[in-house]
Amino acid sequence: MRQGSYVGHYLGSYQLEQLIGQGGMGEVWRASSPSDHTQVAIKVLREDLKGSRSARESFRKEAELTQCLRSPQSIKVINYSVTTEELPYMVMEYLDGEDLQKKLDREGSLPLTSALLIAMEVLKALSELHQAGYVHRDIKPSNIFILKHQKSNEHIQIKILDFGLAIASHETPENGLRGSYLFMAPEQIKKQAVSPATDLYGVATLLFMMITGSPPFKPTGADQIFAQLEQYVPTLSKRVPHISIPNALDQLLVRCLAKEASSRPDNADVLRRALAYIL
Repeated sequence: MRQGSYVGHYLGSYQLEQLIGQGGMGEVWRASSPSDHTQVAIKVLREDLKGSRSARESFRKEAELTQCLRSPQSIKVINYSVTTEELPYMVMEYLDGEDLQKKLDREGSLPLTSALLIAMEVLKALSELHQAGYVHRDIKPSNIFILKHQKSNEHIQIKILDFGLAIASHETPENGLRGSYLFMAPEQIKKQAVSPATDLYGVATLLFMMITGSPPFKPTGADQIFAQLEQYVPTLSKRVPHISIPNALDQLLVRCLAKEASSRPDNADVLRRALAYIL
């Protein structure tokens, strides 16, 4: 059975219906249970990675870590198993909505209040992850899912997706850069040990992008890496002078995007409370 041609096949008690996403590690399918019509999303390891011990181990760790998370803002993993062809897969809750990248592609930027609310929800999930001793390492718009049917404009429900790059806090990363340069903290680019402050850098970059419509640094390729390591980020008020940016938010993002991790806020809860005060 080839990936991309799974429609109608069963994985456990779920029948695959439609391919809804593809990433570096696998494919994500919408599936349902014929017995009660429950919909789920199933992530299957890419077939070309089947023989990779490191890929299989990374996939397993992602499933086990995500299963342990209880935050309403983290994607739920229901089960982990292996197909008859020895491809590992995880069964996840099915989400109705769109990822933040698609929303930004369509709208360009978000109102200040919406951007702050989304960042605060992301930080709630990261607080639990960090307390468990892990760092996400891949906070970016495509990994933030915005659910449909919001109850009010004062609360935006999101889910953090893809914990595949998560590693233990202060662990020295593997060889090679993994993740998105646009959202990588300097220590991540340098392949140094990461900490919760690494994710706070990613959240600050995410917030900057939601408000301005572009990341703090615009170069691409090698120039992007140089910018992340050497250039200091412009303030929001300079990037979008037509928007009334609170001075406290300008100062907070400058601190969050500091080159040295020790100069950033102490943890996700501290940053979330600071954003709530600004809001």
